[in-house]
Amino acid sequence: VYRGCAPEANIIAIKAMDKDGGGDLTSILRALQWIHDNARKYNIRIVSMSVGTSPNPMSKIDPLELGVAKLWERGIVVVAAAGNGGPSRGTITTPGISRNIITVGAFDDGRGEGRPMKIPEFSSRGPAAGGIIKPDMLAPGVNIISVKSDIKYTSGPVRIMEPYTSMSGTSVAAPMVAGICALLLQRNPHLHPNEVKKLLMSCTIPLTGNVFDEGGGRLFVR
Repeated sequence: VYRGCAPEANIIAIKAMDKDGGGDLTSILRALQWIHDNARKYNIRIVSMSVGTSPNPMSKIDPLELGVAKLWERGIVVVAAAGNGGPSRGTITTPGISRNIITVGAFDDGRGEGRPMKIPEFSSRGPAAGGIIKPDMLAPGVNIISVKSDIKYTSGPVRIMEPYTSMSGTSVAAPMVAGICALLLQRNPHLHPNEVKKLLMSCTIPLTGNVFDEGGGRLFVR
């Protein structure tokens, strides 16, 4: 009934979080290391990260920021959620604070209900440390419909009576941008992550004009 931006994309799911969405830095870093080591074997071109934590203001080195930078250098496009700490300034979570990667905030596109487009309060705002403009862009992130899972599932076939659910947050906005990246790489597999980001930034439309709320604006592609 519903499908995403790149329904034919192959997906490798790296489980770094528990059934409630909690986890720790070590698990996420191990997942990033696995991707780095197996990228060529499985042709991993894009990493979508709907996880984040507050940067440590007392540390000059952010492990997650370093980790995603290594993937980017290896030729892997990294798309990360901006976080749901808005509307306060400086609430971008790591690894979304990374200068290199594509950091995605959310906007409400109305979902066909006639509401005006706007940035929801929950979408984290920039700047990132050092005055870096973040997020880079916005994607739909309000009442997004996707498949539903059972957190109590253990094994074997199971029938879910209500197979779809809806969710709001930058965690559902980031995968939309990752899907667009997949379509770009399908058409031109030789694009470097920097070129992918540049192309996407050229397809953004300002919504409010405040770069620390929206970066370039909402992503609009045809």
